[in-house]
Amino acid sequence: MTVQERHMAPGRVDFTLRDESPRHVVELCRPLVQGQGFGTIVVTPTRLPMRDVGTAAILANARFSGRLTGRERRTRVSGDGIVGQLGTDNNQGTVIAPLSTPTTFATWATALLPTYLNAGITPAAGGGSYTKDFKAVTVRAALDEVCAFFGGEWRVRPNFTLDVGTRAQLFVTTPKTVVVSRRGEGSRELHLTGLVGDLSLSEDLEDWERSRMLYYGSGTTSVEQGGLTVAAADVPFREPDGTSAEIRRITEDSQITASADALGLATAEWGKVRYGHREFRASVDAYDVGMHVGVGDSVWVYAPEQGVFNIANQVRYRGGVIFPESIRCVGRTWPIREGMGIYFRRWVNNGTTTWGEDWVDLSPYVLPETGDATLELFAVPRKLKVA
Repeated sequence: MTVQERHMAPGRVDFTLRDESPRHVVELCRPLVQGQGFGTIVVTPTRLPMRDVGTAAILANARFSGRLTGRERRTRVSGDGIVGQLGTDNNQGTVIAPLSTPTTFATWATALLPTYLNAGITPAAGGGSYTKDFKAVTVRAALDEVCAFFGGEWRVRPNFTLDVGTRAQLFVTTPKTVVVSRRGEGSRELHLTGLVGDLSLSEDLEDWERSRMLYYGSGTTSVEQGGLTVAAADVPFREPDGTSAEIRRITEDSQITASADALGLATAEWGKVRYGHREFRASVDAYDVGMHVGVGDSVWVYAPEQGVFNIANQVRYRGGVIFPESIRCVGRTWPIREGMGIYFRRWVNNGTTTWGEDWVDLSPYVLPETGDATLELFAVPRKLKVA
């Protein structure tokens, strides 16, 4: 009944079939049946005329694509996002084949493209090099590491296209949507769409580290980023005895042999967690929130009563001026509403070695959901200082 999407991670889809659904429709959603397990689940903002469209049109209009992975109580169906095929959080997925030593960001993007995905946006040539012989890792893990080293990102679009590049190449960096906290302040203007959201803030230090130490090669040599070279004034967190916190994370990667590559990777990974975690959740009333905010895009957020504003950003909105903060959307959860389309593609054995696709329109049989959509908005905090 809901779709969950995450930045550079598998999402999830859950829906319930109506009790009066025909038996053959219910049986189509059994994941343990050959040709149905890991079949494609597609959600579109509106229903499509199935007699007049094919695979290309369905995927082109998709807001979400995923895989059938589970069913409970006969009618409760679940799955994950198509990114799960690249690699799940349990380290299951497509394992990359031996590579012919790519070096640049662009050559890595080409080498890590699975055969079942289409090539989309690719990085520009140049930009340094990274040498590593990946062994027994998923495509997702390799993409994460390579992008971390080069300062890039990746995404899989619902039409099974893999994009790899810089943040500016892949996502909206100049916000086109503003989330405001006051009821009645939403609007749609020529240059900006306003969404009213109930904001909640969460902060934690669960992943914080003062330094990242990486042992590489044979495991006897290490590099460290951060550590005691970080001034005590920039580490406001204390040990039990009152001294500055010295929490370190130690990792190992025997497949890296060059010191520069090890240091570059340690630096990139440390940079993600050196300030702790700060996240807003905004519940917004929008039929198709994906039309306004994409996962990975930047949005304006203006909630001065909660301290969310930035006087450096002057934005004209509803005839006045507001001072919002630019924050990235790293996830969104939205209900499958009345009027949306939901389709399932299974594979039918046409012979001993050939398989053909068969699309089924599940839209009439799915119970629609009501309620708000939720945006997960994450901003890397400004550098922390001790007063």
